[in-house]
Amino acid sequence: MELGGSQPNQQIVGRALNDGQRAVEQGCTGVVATAHGVWMVGRREYENIQAPLQGALNLDALLPAGSTPDTDENEISQISRLGDDGAFHTVAYVSGYGCLLPSADKTSLLLLTGAQPPAKKAGGQTQTVVFRADEQGKNWQILQEGFMADAEWLAWSLNPYFHGSNEVWAAGKEKFFYSSDQGAHAQAVESTGPLWQPPHGTPPHAIGDDRDTVAYIVQFSDRRATAWVSQSYRDDADEMHTFTRETQLTRHDGHWKAGDIRTTPGLYLFRMKDNGAGSVIAELRRSGSAENELAELAQDGHSWRKLGDLPNLFWPIPASTVIRPNQQTNFYVSDQTILVTVTSRHETVQPSLGRGGKRAVIEGKGVFFSNDKGAHWKQLAIPGYLGVLGFNADKKQVYWNKGNWYESRDPDIYSSDLSR
Repeated sequence: MELGGSQPNQQIVGRALNDGQRAVEQGCTGVVATAHGVWMVGRREYENIQAPLQGALNLDALLPAGSTPDTDENEISQISRLGDDGAFHTVAYVSGYGCLLPSADKTSLLLLTGAQPPAKKAGGQTQTVVFRADEQGKNWQILQEGFMADAEWLAWSLNPYFHGSNEVWAAGKEKFFYSSDQGAHAQAVESTGPLWQPPHGTPPHAIGDDRDTVAYIVQFSDRRATAWVSQSYRDDADEMHTFTRETQLTRHDGHWKAGDIRTTPGLYLFRMKDNGAGSVIAELRRSGSAENELAELAQDGHSWRKLGDLPNLFWPIPASTVIRPNQQTNFYVSDQTILVTVTSRHETVQPSLGRGGKRAVIEGKGVFFSNDKGAHWKQLAIPGYLGVLGFNADKKQVYWNKGNWYESRDPDIYSSDLSR
């Protein structure tokens, strides 16, 4: 029932003027805070996809002739900005997905969409449209060369990693791509390709379309970075296998090159974040363990030091806990602070009139934070499903609402200060 939890220094950030502004999904929606404003993206289905939003810019109208808007699901993404009157005002809207993120230099905003422009060359895959907007949202333009276009043709599915004010990384096509000009041009680091290859001794027929693969990179300085690729799969005997391959990257004469590859069997990195100050935190599982854990990259740059267990919603009743998958707003790290949205599962056996019993599973979701890197946790009074809208790492503010548009009529968007 998602009972309990605190609301540290709860404040109302602003209010939504219509349900579409706060219609949250697992990806490409929520609150984005910049140095000069607070933005919110909502996405929902409309009966009339062409229904205009008064005073807002229809970004579909800016698409080049011959483009195909992203109208497969009859959804509209509304991009709203918090005004001085305390309300979110829809500045622009686009058909389908629209993922909003600050540019590398934090002076503008990028909107990654699924709109397909005309093909530029025969046989080639052209990246879907990426818009750039100023901080006020008054001026929008299409990035003609895209954003990290060589890494991923479907722009909204990109998961870029920024370092400094110009450098961007992205994984795609079983390689890591690097850009030194905010993603305008990206070059594949060819020596990272072997990270996706199965290590020697992998069971035959194990690696295939059903494998789960995640890739991460952290740049520590102008000349040093580390890349990880984790894979899980089932062999012909339906036995689960996991391994992680990693390499150190160094830059010489402006070019990155990967070093020797280290393989760790039985290690799978589910999620990874760095706090911007050299600390890397991951949710992982080790061979022989049935539970996920939070761990920090050790000083040797290779091994992982366990920080603690993820919070158990059913404590003191035993349960397994994981950070909620498939949701972009489920895991944040800033200095010593960690914010997670978790799912806990308790399995029990219900007695029956006959022999044995029937196995039952009780599942709950909740939002927790820790100010000491996972040593102690406090629950927040935030709905555990799509309740977290975003996080301002600089101010340690978590943005949330009391339920999605179809769950709650409360139009207010709230913030809680995790630094207190």
